[in-house]
Amino acid sequence: YMNQAAEALFGYTIDELRGKNLMTLDHAPPAKKTLQETLKVVSKGSMMSKNIKKKRKDGSLIICDCRLSPLYDENNQVCAFIDVQRDVTEQKDVEAKLKAQKKLIENILATMPEGVLVIDKNDRVILANESFHKIFHRSQNTVINKLLKSIIPTDQLFNLYRSVKLGKKETGT
Repeated sequence: YMNQAAEALFGYTIDELRGKNLMTLDHAPPAKKTLQETLKVVSKGSMMSKNIKKKRKDGSLIICDCRLSPLYDENNQVCAFIDVQRDVTEQKDVEAKLKAQKKLIENILATMPEGVLVIDKNDRVILANESFHKIFHRSQNTVINKLLKSIIPTDQLFNLYRSVKLGKKETGT
């Protein structure tokens, strides 16, 4: 069986795929080890979830979040499998672009001699460059996801802010 959403996703009709192996839609055959692991998991009655590159009828490639679950007969024996596939290609593309942008920002910050902290709307540190770690003698573990006020005492931060605003340079800041 194949529902209309699957027909639309892959471009095949049920008649074209009836009786064929699920791997017919895979871009490349899975490694023998992957296939063995999958069969072992679903044969025991568990669901297997994996992102797999698939190939549509027109030859275009997509990435699918595949969830393979066992289907039981009236004797509670595995008699078939249900394969639910969701196209996550666009999501994966966005994730890759965000990862590349994050890497670019990190590379820029890594070359700056100034200590830089990036904080979220709740004043939690989400990023600190290497210069910050050196200036304040703090490791990444003691900074990331911590409240700003726990890293730089509020009075020190206020004095630093005031000095910067007034254009003053103080030793040690």
